[in-house]
Amino acid sequence: MAAAAPLPLLKQAQTFLDQEEFESFVKSCSDILEQQPDSVQAARGKAFGYIQLGKYHEALGFLQSAEKFGLNLKGEKAYCQYWLNQFDQCLAMIKDARK
Repeated sequence: MAAAAPLPLLKQAQTFLDQEEFESFVKSCSDILEQQPDSVQAARGKAFGYIQLGKYHEALGFLQSAEKFGLNLKGEKAYCQYWLNQFDQCLAMIKDARK
């Protein structure tokens, strides 16, 4: 199990999120993931930040790469696929997530 992310990084990410500074929030989540690659909260946060910025391609690419760490982010992935008009993949992802 990876060590917990340092408290200053978590506080910084929370500050950026509270201020709706999503570019900075994504960067903070990336910093956390560098130290704790299996952090589901940081991964969800990074995907959320990309989604808030309307960067669905970036979010989907990140979510696909996060799978190698065993992170279950199928709901977020389906959301991006929906916004990218990838309806068949979105539906398949939702069905898979319900298993």
